[in-house]
Order: sequence, then structure tokens, then C-alpha cells
Amino acid sequence: QAEAENERRRVLEDAQRQKALSNNNNVQDSKRNQDAVINEIKSRTKQIKEKKLLKQDEVYNGALEDILLNLKHEPYVRADAVRRSQRRKLDNPNLVQTRDAASMDV
Repeated sequence: QAEAENERRRVLEDAQRQKALSNNNNVQDSKRNQDAVINEIKSRTKQIKEKKLLKQDEVYNGALEDILLNLKHEPYVRADAVRRSQRRKLDNPNLVQTRDAASMDV
């Protein structure tokens, strides 16, 4: 009977140790994740700050007007190079069918 109690006690102690280790590992993992998120945010804000800064030779009288004129001649294109209105037409099968039918009727 005493041996059974000792064995139970050992099993409980082992379970508590494993639980403590897993809790410690969970805390360390969550801390690593938090650190990774913080570092990512810091790097993004640093990149944004670097992008916002203009070089001294880029700043001159009329720089804003030149930038706006360039945007008029070469409009901003999204990274995926798809215009929103075109994507809507492609996403809606009814519009595609009517466009195809209209081209066949002509």
C-alpha cells in the first residue's frame, strides 16, 4: 500500500513537472511571437519613414506640380495591375455573357 502511494506521488510529481515545463514553453512561445510582431511593426514603420523622406536634390520649387503632372500622364496602377472596373466585369458572369453576346450580334 505504501509503495502504491509512493508510485502515485511520483506520477503526480512527474505530471506537475510536465505541466510546469509546458506552461513555461507556452510562455516562451507567446513571448517569441510577441517579439516577432513587435519587430515586424518596427521594421514596417522604419521602412515607411524611409520612404517618406525626400532627398535634398528632389526638393525644389515646383516639385509638387511636377509630381502631379507625372501622375496625370502615368496614373497610379495597383500592384496586381488590374483596374477595379475590369475586375468587376470579369467577376460578374452576366456582364461577360452580355458583352460576348453583344459582340456576336454586331
